[in-house]
Amino acid sequence: MVSRLHLFIIITLSLLLTSVILIMYTQQREQEFSAHQLAIQKAMVEGAARDISYRLENQIRHVRLFNDEYRQLISHLAYHPHDENTQEIIDIRLRQRFSNLDSFSITSATGTPVLDDIESRVGDICKNDIANFSTEVKRLNDSSKAKNAIFIHPQAEHYHYDVMASIKDSDPGRNIFLVSFNPKPIQNILKSREIPGHKLMLTKLHDSSLIEISGAGTRDIMARDGRLTREELLSIKTSMAIPNTDWVMIDLYDPAYERAYINKLWKESGGILLIVAITNLIIFLIFSTRIRYAEISTNSKGD
Repeated sequence: MVSRLHLFIIITLSLLLTSVILIMYTQQREQEFSAHQLAIQKAMVEGAARDISYRLENQIRHVRLFNDEYRQLISHLAYHPHDENTQEIIDIRLRQRFSNLDSFSITSATGTPVLDDIESRVGDICKNDIANFSTEVKRLNDSSKAKNAIFIHPQAEHYHYDVMASIKDSDPGRNIFLVSFNPKPIQNILKSREIPGHKLMLTKLHDSSLIEISGAGTRDIMARDGRLTREELLSIKTSMAIPNTDWVMIDLYDPAYERAYINKLWKESGGILLIVAITNLIIFLIFSTRIRYAEISTNSKGD
């Protein structure tokens, strides 16, 4: 007959074995979760980067097509900057083609506005960008191949990015056709690609902590600081540079999301172990009682 001591040892070993199995299984699920999250991060970053790159390339192509199609009007306006009728026609045609148009301008190769710039849309950052583009046009000696590096121009109340084209019917790089765009569609791409626990962002390639755009918008309207903290920078596992821009796509992973999931795993394992322990305790009490009755019965017959 099995004694209560033997039964206790069997149940204790059963609990220990169950605990070891649950710990190993939970740790394995932790590792699988981390690997799965890393795969998700990579897919999100690559997918969003591809979407944004395609959109920008398409926009650059259409700006250049527009520059070719309306070359006479644009060239005319470059030489007659006070012709408001021509300026209005170009603006209307641009808005028909580009839903996120912010504004357009014509500048010299050094970034000096040719058109009246009452709202000071062409700031110092724009001028530097235009000068760099003009230098690239001259270096390549082919305006069709030169591209400006796209990034956010932080002007009050209208953060934007620019796409440039060298105006035809003039000396190469003499005047620049400058089209500014609202970054809202790019924000929407980031937002549509996000899943719980992840935040997609575009940061500056040459200033890695500076946030350019997130799913919440440009850094002037985000409900957080415009720069990544040191801890956030160190936590980045996946990134991808966007061609022809000064942007890097990153995924900012929320560690609280992972902690909550891991805590849930261990709570599940703890719940299973508790059920097994209670079940074994009931079994121990039942069999212990039977063993006790058997011992009493045996002793009575012996007397």
